[in-house]
Amino acid sequence: MGDKLRKLMDRYCSTMEVVLAILTGLILLFATVTYVLSACGLIPPRQTAEDFTAFLNDIFALVVGIEFIQMLLRPSVDNVIEVLVFLVTRHMILSHNSALDILGCVISILLLYAFHFFIHYLKTRYAELSRSIDKDSSHIGSLDEK
Repeated sequence: MGDKLRKLMDRYCSTMEVVLAILTGLILLFATVTYVLSACGLIPPRQTAEDFTAFLNDIFALVVGIEFIQMLLRPSVDNVIEVLVFLVTRHMILSHNSALDILGCVISILLLYAFHFFIHYLKTRYAELSRSIDKDSSHIGSLDEK
């Protein structure tokens, strides 16, 4: 029962990611066409940058929520790093910060990916360490544990 529910939730999250990506692409295409037509003077301006920023804020919130659900379904270093990268990216894109704040966000993303690379390097270099980590953490996230 637990595995079926986990697979169903995973399929739902994957479908929602695709739907949100398509929706974001369509909205971006519509915003681009509207901007070009209004710049040419063919139509009056209909939306502002604040509207698009609010839309991106909502989409990022949904994406972070979906990634968080996937992290709970399949806890691993990769999923945790992915959620953290989305959170930092959301903050970097939607917040109107100074250049120093943006630099801090970029450095934190680089550190997260460096850590990701280091963990995978250790797993491939030291196979017995990888088996030990996988064996010790196999119970994490189990729906059947009490």
